[in-house]
Amino acid sequence: MAISEVAELCRNCIFNRSTAEEFADQIRRQTGVKGTTIVKALLDVRTTLCPSNDPLPPRYIAAILGQDTVKLLDFLLVLISRYNASTRKHEGTTTAHPHQADIKTTQDVTRMLASANLALDHVQTKHCLGVVAKWLVSIVRLSSQSPQMPNNILLEAVGTLLATLCATGPGTELLSGRNEKQDSSNDDQTQLTKLVASAVEAATANFSALSPQLFGNLSEVQKHIALFSQDGTDDMRAMQFQATVADLQVVASRSGTMAMLQEMISRGDTVGDNPVFGFLAGRHGNDYSAMFVDLLFAAFHVLGQSEGLVLQQIELYVRNRLPLTLNLILQSSFENFSSEEALTTASSQLHLSPTTMRCAQGFVHACSLHGMISPEKAVQIIDSNDSTFTKQLLTKDEVLGQLNTHSADKLDKLVDELLTSDGNGVAIAEAMTEIMVAYARGKDHRHLKDLAQTLVRRPATISAIALFRQPSLWISPLCTLLDEWSWDDIHGESQPLYDEFGSIFLLILTTMRRLRYSASKLGVNGFVARYLEREGNDQGIHKMSPEVKKHLDDWIDNFYFAEGLSDDVTTKCSPQEFYQLVPFLVRESALAHQMGKLTDDDLKGGLEYLLVPFLLPSLVSALRWCHGHPEKAAQVLPILTRDTDNAIHGTIVSMMQSPGNFAMPIYHTRDIKALRQDIIAAVARPGPNLSLKYAVSRDGPAAVLQTLIDILVSFSGTNEFVWALDLVAILICMLESQDLALLIYAEHALLGRTLQKRGNVTAEVVVHLFRRVSSYAGLLKVKEANIDIGNLPDVTPTQELGQVENNDNAQGVDDIDQMLNESAALTAIESNLDATVDTAMQDMQGVDALDFDFMQDDNMGLGNIDDFDLDEMF
Repeated sequence: MAISEVAELCRNCIFNRSTAEEFADQIRRQTGVKGTTIVKALLDVRTTLCPSNDPLPPRYIAAILGQDTVKLLDFLLVLISRYNASTRKHEGTTTAHPHQADIKTTQDVTRMLASANLALDHVQTKHCLGVVAKWLVSIVRLSSQSPQMPNNILLEAVGTLLATLCATGPGTELLSGRNEKQDSSNDDQTQLTKLVASAVEAATANFSALSPQLFGNLSEVQKHIALFSQDGTDDMRAMQFQATVADLQVVASRSGTMAMLQEMISRGDTVGDNPVFGFLAGRHGNDYSAMFVDLLFAAFHVLGQSEGLVLQQIELYVRNRLPLTLNLILQSSFENFSSEEALTTASSQLHLSPTTMRCAQGFVHACSLHGMISPEKAVQIIDSNDSTFTKQLLTKDEVLGQLNTHSADKLDKLVDELLTSDGNGVAIAEAMTEIMVAYARGKDHRHLKDLAQTLVRRPATISAIALFRQPSLWISPLCTLLDEWSWDDIHGESQPLYDEFGSIFLLILTTMRRLRYSASKLGVNGFVARYLEREGNDQGIHKMSPEVKKHLDDWIDNFYFAEGLSDDVTTKCSPQEFYQLVPFLVRESALAHQMGKLTDDDLKGGLEYLLVPFLLPSLVSALRWCHGHPEKAAQVLPILTRDTDNAIHGTIVSMMQSPGNFAMPIYHTRDIKALRQDIIAAVARPGPNLSLKYAVSRDGPAAVLQTLIDILVSFSGTNEFVWALDLVAILICMLESQDLALLIYAEHALLGRTLQKRGNVTAEVVVHLFRRVSSYAGLLKVKEANIDIGNLPDVTPTQELGQVENNDNAQGVDDIDQMLNESAALTAIESNLDATVDTAMQDMQGVDALDFDFMQDDNMGLGNIDDFDLDEMF
């Protein structure tokens, strides 16, 4: 049967929605058809006809594999052929762009293997292991040249398939040399093990592209291979050595607490009561008095060391959240210690500058409002009875009541109080986020627009809210609202709706840039995610559909040839479509001006429409385009950035023209040599704020980890070692990238090598650091409570407000301890990847016959696969 006939059969089954049993029965009746022909036809149909979530293709695959009509190897060879074709098609781009259907097919067969619905014998397993291992190496090499999303998704799928094959019974026996039914020599089996080990090593070296679960599974394969290799004695020795390393006392260095708090503040994180309390409790045990003083001193030390936006954030924290957390410690204590005495003693030891004195006074006043110190004692400590201090503490419900009046004056007053309050900042932030969620759930666009514009006018408010409430909890509902925004039935003018949509959209964009948050960390998806992928990008104008091109022509006509913007153009073109057109609109305007088709006045008159309030958010992508095309935008930029009296325009220009001054700082500029000196000094006495971010970016995670290990080695055998260990472990855990946490786990897994090369002292340091990082990562896992909207004002009488979902997991940042618990050895830290892989390949007898570009003939791109002798591989 020709492939066209098999393809027609597959298409008919899909169109008729035939069951898996019916499909498998029809395939079984075809005689003399190669397995690869069937697979090729099925995958072509899946790619061209089936939506991504169609449940039939996975069932068809399971049915024909289950009845042994086709082999797993058939699927692998066809998938590799299609991968080759995609790679050749995009040659020179370093991105393979695999078919989504192929990735799903790879995942489908992996699930069958994992569920034991597909059983392979030793011969099939050996062939599949060899093919998948070499495929994985090819993908890793391409991904390392250009680490882009399509490659990483395929890398994840093929890596998971290899790990699953290795975990099967035959796979385990083949890799351990315990196969009693071998059909090949021991040398052949050794070469297979080397090939699989090289593929796993290649993948784990690219650990940033892997999920924690896959990293862990591949690392377990490494450990299994190492255990049964000639080097297995090193692993046994390492296990015995670890058993002799006794656990050390957990201490709480003040420098470590400062590093934890400073890192949270400087990267724009939410600093809540529960995570901080849980971390302190884990290090201090039941010594609540020490926790109280430790946090108090750490906060004021960070305050004195900070500047710019970080200073603003730590001041907000000290005046509003710190009193709450200290009160939580006080109430949790089983011992009777006097908070008033602790505050009085601490105040005499704090060396405050004139710039931080006002913040300290506000903090003490807030503590008096919480009852931790008497008002008389507070006045005595701060030597002031300032009438501008907060008069009383507000509850969240009281603030919600004020917000529910929808008064612009009250909203502005609450924003002012949020930024200047001594004690009420948390309640105000919580109320504002919850009312935003209520507005979004109730589709109350108008009031949400007013709140969004107020926040965008004063972006410091966004930072303040984020300090007290996780941004994903309120940004995600806003994204959902924009996705569900209906444009099909417009009553009245459409421009006010543009204004409402744009204001909400701008709040999301401003929040992301103010905090330097990624889309994944904020839980951004849908329209906003699609916009971010192309923001400021003017590529693809020739690929526009006629409808989209008509929208662009209409906007250009309204900008330059009509007498003002008509409601007709905004009615026909939704905001979602308009924001995608802005780069093209600016590009066409600039080119028309350069070609003399528009005068200076024409250009100015047209582009100034982007400054009208209901189109103002479009400046974000317009300015992004200008910055990407400075030679074309010379005449455009002055028009869009001219001085106006509009505060929202000022915010947009500020965040696009001076992102470094608008957002939280990226790094603390300290190279690895200075970092080493500061860490050593901080073990004895707290010094400058410490962070590993800049050193990791400048010198790489491996070099930084080696420096940290060397620091601990220098303290080995001294009383200061436990304090140095506490500080170093916290610095590692607080890194958002988590690279160092993975690397220390890898060092721990390769302890046998460390024992052999560097001796017992370094190996003992690695063991202690691994244990402490694992422990602290668990302490830092505590999450803040979710938004509770049970007592929100009723903004939607006809719609009941539901419980807001917890979007913490949507932030895309996995907990370090999860990665550590699920991960094992990363064995390519110091190896030359290409040399390692190539050596294993050259050792394989006959493996070069299986070149990944071996399927290049015109017979479906598959060649004569059934005649290909795979036994020659080994």
